[in-house]
Amino acid sequence: MSSPDNEIIKKLVEKAGEMDPNLAHIKPKIQTPSNGKLVLIYEKKVLTEDGIPFKQLIRITADEEGNILSFSGSK
Repeated sequence: MSSPDNEIIKKLVEKAGEMDPNLAHIKPKIQTPSNGKLVLIYEKKVLTEDGIPFKQLIRITADEEGNILSFSGSK
C-alpha cells in the first residue's frame, strides 16, 4: 500500500479540529493498516474533576478518500 496523500491527511486533521476543537493543535500519529484505511491517533493529557492527570486517546478511522468512518475516545 502506498503512503496516504498529504492532502487527505490535512483534510482529516481539519475535520478532527472541527469535531473537537481541543484536537486542533495536537499532531496525530498516523497509521495505515493493511486494510487500506487510515487511522489518526491523538493523545492529550487532561485532568479529572479531582485534579488527577491522565492520558486521553482519540482515534479517528477513515477510508482512503478521507471520509471519517469512526471517531472514538477513551474516557
